[in-house]
Amino acid sequence: MKKFDHICLLKDEQITEKCLRLLNDAIGVQFSDFYLTNWPEQGATPGKGIHFQPYQVREGITIDGVQMGHQLSPSTIVTEKCLIRKIVWSYTVSEKHDRSTKPRIGYLRLEMLNGRQVVVNMKTLNRTISVHDKYHSMEGVFIITTFQMSSSILRLRICGSYDALDFEKAFDYYSLWDVSQHARALLHKHAEKERKAHRRVTKESSYRSYEGFESERTHNQVDIFVNNELLDP
Repeated sequence: MKKFDHICLLKDEQITEKCLRLLNDAIGVQFSDFYLTNWPEQGATPGKGIHFQPYQVREGITIDGVQMGHQLSPSTIVTEKCLIRKIVWSYTVSEKHDRSTKPRIGYLRLEMLNGRQVVVNMKTLNRTISVHDKYHSMEGVFIITTFQMSSSILRLRICGSYDALDFEKAFDYYSLWDVSQHARALLHKHAEKERKAHRRVTKESSYRSYEGFESERTHNQVDIFVNNELLDP
């Protein structure tokens, strides 16, 4: 509790990875629920069409020349069809309900971890209801845990992390749902890409910092060393 109280007193800019590692090397796994529509926290109510399970995202197929709609269906485990890399959405706007406390989503784009993309639009557009021209987005690794739709999306809750490594770690401790082997392989592959990208950025940043340090040293006429450490003159 003392560590928790200490962290609560820190300013946002003070809560760095280095700071957290000093408190506890195992701390710092980021995993959260995100409510994209404003509904109260509640469990599953299947009778009302409300489920709390990982949702699989299936692309619509063409049958007899007719394009069928996409399917978002609840699953008992997290599969590769559940893993989302990026979510883009926009809310509906209405002259009568411009200050609604329960906004609906009129546009939703899901960019899956396997490279596929699914777009869900409003089924009906009329003069009183339209889609806002302001779009929101989140990137990382997420799964949909609650989804309900009529002409627009009524409920949408997701959970996940801003990077694949945190998502993997979270599910090692989160025993509510199992993760399929194919999903874990996809997560591991994506996490490796993130690690390589992070190492490249860190290396470039360190190189720029070193160049700046050397440039600053050229302006100093005297270098003073104490215990093999360079001190400012």
